[in-house]
Amino acid sequence: MGYEEKIMKTTITFEISENHISILNSMNQKHTDQLTQEELLDIRTIIEKSLRYDNDKVEDEEYNTLFKGLSKLMNHELFRPMDQRSLPEFAMHHLLKWLDALDVKTISVNAGENFYDALGDDHTVSYNDIQVQNYIRAFWEDFIEEDCEDWDAGQIFKRPAAFLDQQVGLMAAHLVPAIFKDTQQDDDHILLEDFKHLVSEMSASDLWDLVD
Repeated sequence: MGYEEKIMKTTITFEISENHISILNSMNQKHTDQLTQEELLDIRTIIEKSLRYDNDKVEDEEYNTLFKGLSKLMNHELFRPMDQRSLPEFAMHHLLKWLDALDVKTISVNAGENFYDALGDDHTVSYNDIQVQNYIRAFWEDFIEEDCEDWDAGQIFKRPAAFLDQQVGLMAAHLVPAIFKDTQQDDDHILLEDFKHLVSEMSASDLWDLVD
């Protein structure tokens, strides 16, 4: 006779504000592989703040076990928000964000190199060390080996923001001329809006193919 596992059923209550519902609705428009670290952190915060303990179940052992487990998970340092984008997508996002801040109308084939030069001087991906460390964990498998040759683990640990800035800048420097070449641009400058449109139609694998 086979073993039949006993299934326990209980109900966990969440009380979600209209603002939190609005935030979740905006995220629902995205595919999961496009969620950013900030959005995943928002999801964790919403779950944590919306979780409500039912005082009527104070004697319910199964309920209390599940509730304590969820609460511990939401507050545990291992439950880190990991950016779901690829490194090329992340680099293009920050390149375009930088160009928008400059309020330029065109982009040059050298824009990736210019972005790389600006990083660490008058621009950085993040000033938050914890956020930077989470980004590095998320993109660890994406970093190009040749671009990391000047870094060892100790240096990355001591200067994570500088390492991330360099890797994002180098990725942008690889991508921009490759996009110009792949889309057969005749000039070394095109309208920024046209470039954004080209990028918007590329998948993560399309961008990786340009780097490879």
